[in-house]
Amino acid sequence: MLKFLKQRLAIWRAVLFFSIILISGSCKDDRLLGLDVLPDGSLDHLQLIDTLTIESYSFMSESQRSDNYRNFVGKLNSPEFGTSSSNWAFNLTSPSEAVTVLENIEDTVGIDSVVLYIRPVNVYGDITENLEIEVYELAEALDDTAYFSDTNLTLNPLPIATETWSFESHDDFLDTTVIVTDSFLFKIGVSLPNSIGSRLLKGSGRDYTDSESLQRFFKGLMIKVSDNYQPAGNGALYDFITSSVNSFVQVFYTVEEEDGTTSQYFVRYPINNSSLRVNEQSNDPSGSLLDQYLQDPSKTDDLLFVQGLSGSKAQINIPHLNNLGENTLLAVSKATLTVPVASEQPTNFDRSSKLYLLDVQYDESNNDSAETLTLDYVFSTTRHGGFLVDDEYVFDVTRQIQQALLDANAGNNSNYGFRLNAQVPIINGNVRDQNILKGSENIVLRIYYTDISN
Repeated sequence: MLKFLKQRLAIWRAVLFFSIILISGSCKDDRLLGLDVLPDGSLDHLQLIDTLTIESYSFMSESQRSDNYRNFVGKLNSPEFGTSSSNWAFNLTSPSEAVTVLENIEDTVGIDSVVLYIRPVNVYGDITENLEIEVYELAEALDDTAYFSDTNLTLNPLPIATETWSFESHDDFLDTTVIVTDSFLFKIGVSLPNSIGSRLLKGSGRDYTDSESLQRFFKGLMIKVSDNYQPAGNGALYDFITSSVNSFVQVFYTVEEEDGTTSQYFVRYPINNSSLRVNEQSNDPSGSLLDQYLQDPSKTDDLLFVQGLSGSKAQINIPHLNNLGENTLLAVSKATLTVPVASEQPTNFDRSSKLYLLDVQYDESNNDSAETLTLDYVFSTTRHGGFLVDDEYVFDVTRQIQQALLDANAGNNSNYGFRLNAQVPIINGNVRDQNILKGSENIVLRIYYTDISN
């Protein structure tokens, strides 16, 4: 009889364990997984632990993908993060007007103007501050391959244009502007040398016939922050949209007609999704609050620094998590990691509306680590959380913690912590936000679990 009762008890534990796991895989709201569907009393032994030690620190990110995402130009400066800058390179696509208008190119008597029009959708930092930029012609063609933030593209030696950008307010972006006879949303116009227009027109039909051959003939442009530019205050970072109706190089030219009269034409070379676009990004934390934390390990528990533009990120470790699962079989109903914001946020810099928590996998054979999506994010991007709510970021890590505990119980280790990111290019492209968060002593891991090992 005793043997029969033990078998019944073992079967009940197994059913309970797998019921929790199955319910964990099907429930997508924010309640404790399965509490509302299990019979009364089934989880009388549900326990909460929220006292596990957290260790964390900030470090500078490795180079990240920076091609064909957001298009940033500018330089930011803050006492908390130091300086961050971004240059933007792109090539042009063949204009639809080329087949008709440019048939009379041999009769062209003059290039009237060449203007690069680009539309900013937002400015991060101080929009009223003067930003000094230069435009260069690329000396190397862009390839349809992966580019990273530490890319150093080859440029022609001298700039073909210099500009200073500043605006009174963000309301300027609500205006429209008329270019020729077309009305557009607000654009920045940068005058380029007429020789650029002459080359583009004369090459049509002879040196290029489509976008691919155009991009070999005229390799493209880069808008970069002037080397000697230092922000007087916070600086400014412009975020540009690329589409054929918003960004293009426009060439105005005059043609002599057969009857001896002259007519004026224009042609637009779009910057759009068929253009290759690359950001060069750099970060220099020297002398900043971030630099103090990078240099002094004793400070790491206080604050964390997480930013975009391939800047800093944070490592979060749970060193004693394996101890919890080594000798006990636990079924996790819910686990959350809460990271509160700090009051030291830089002036004029918004926080990220969402941060991303990645799993860390470690290869002991070559002493190398890699970031991967957590099991919770793969299961549900919404349930993963990470949104800024009530001055804290909360992440669902139920499946990730469950897996780590199961591995520990089996004598294996998969607990290499988490990486907290503002920017994960495969998910949210390139971003420009800067965030200061509270460190180890204020980060809380809450695990709701049932011990089914007895």
